[in-house]
Amino acid sequence: MPVDSGRLLRELGYEFYSFTEPPERPERTEKTFADFLPGLSSGGPLSRAISGKRLYRHQLEAIEALGHGENVILISGAGSGKTESWFVHAARSGVRAMAVYPTLALANDQLRRLEDYSDSLGIRVLAIDAARRNAMRSKLGTRGLRSAISQSQILVTNPAFLLNELKRWVSGRALLKGFCQDLGLLVVDELDFYGPRELALLLSMMKIMRLLTGRSFQVAVLTATLGNPEELAEFLTQINGRKTRVVSGRPFRAENRVYVVLGKNLRAIWEMLRDRREDLVQAGVGEDVLRALEDFSEFRTSAYKVIEAARWAGIQVPSPAVDPSEIVSQYASDEGVTLVFTRSIRYAEELRRRAALELGEMAERVAAHHHLVPKEERAEIERGAREGEVSVLISPRTLAQGIDIGGVIRVVHVGLPPTVREFRQREGRKGRREEIEFTESVIIPLSGWDRELLL
Repeated sequence: MPVDSGRLLRELGYEFYSFTEPPERPERTEKTFADFLPGLSSGGPLSRAISGKRLYRHQLEAIEALGHGENVILISGAGSGKTESWFVHAARSGVRAMAVYPTLALANDQLRRLEDYSDSLGIRVLAIDAARRNAMRSKLGTRGLRSAISQSQILVTNPAFLLNELKRWVSGRALLKGFCQDLGLLVVDELDFYGPRELALLLSMMKIMRLLTGRSFQVAVLTATLGNPEELAEFLTQINGRKTRVVSGRPFRAENRVYVVLGKNLRAIWEMLRDRREDLVQAGVGEDVLRALEDFSEFRTSAYKVIEAARWAGIQVPSPAVDPSEIVSQYASDEGVTLVFTRSIRYAEELRRRAALELGEMAERVAAHHHLVPKEERAEIERGAREGEVSVLISPRTLAQGIDIGGVIRVVHVGLPPTVREFRQREGRKGRREEIEFTESVIIPLSGWDRELLL
């Protein structure tokens, strides 16, 4: 059984409040993936695993809309198979498809799945960005690189590389020119990753591609959340003249147990301050501070404020501060993967170092994951997490979007992220496998603003 964070926090002396979010499942249909793509059943492990599964209702609706020549905006939560929706259409119809992800470093899992499915069906998939282009050019030469691109049915890239290619189009030096002139489907995944400026640039690039190619290619936009789908649908229809269908689906989510950590040894601190009540009265503290001394449940949620008032009154009070490394290190022996999100690379590395010191011989089960870690090392860390060699991954942001390690059962937030969007992205990384019975969210407030929001 996975570690029970409620029991763990109590054993470590932490006060917390908790609640449980019920499980949620997308609606299934009677159609299976093998009904559309029979070759999956004799392919690689990922293909065989998916072949007999029944499609979710939103997957089937998206496939049917694409089959009718429409654009699609697919809004569905993490783990709900958005990638498979457009892939089934592309594989069945034989159209050339370009999938654009925010960065290819954040699309490793999607690439693994696409490559496995494509190998089963005899389809060529090529991932290309600046680094991959340079590596392939060194190995194959420019002619060989162009040949590899031209022989691919599915191309996976990022906005930065695509924008550079569009700039080179007029001079005739664009590597993707031939591919784009035969493009049938443009896929924009993880739309919720982009900020307003990046999104505006991405939409402008769609317009430019339409003008340069002269092709009315379909567009599929995939996102976990979208506040104005009708406005985007109108924009897509203006680009290519095709009807745009908005498809919504429920997320895939196991039962989720949420723990908000309030502080350490709060009851002992409360009892100590109750004994010093007269000193606090004489110091002239506020009535809200005195009320908290009468009711422990009220003190739990305002402990830092009360302690600050007591220190102002000259009373020495032990710190109730949370030690994240003390908590995080306990997950190293867990049977699932824990993702720990911090506010900075520096703090991620510091937390990894402190947790490793506590773990001793088990230190290798904890790793930091961010863009300063070399690409090959990040890939090895992700492999270790998938295969059970790494149990705790600590990251400022890179793991919040696009990477599906599979066995993630818990997300720990060391401090709240700056936006609700990023919080949802973090939370979307866990519980993405049907065999996971329950997941956990552990929130450790760091700042007064965090506590103000949560308490």
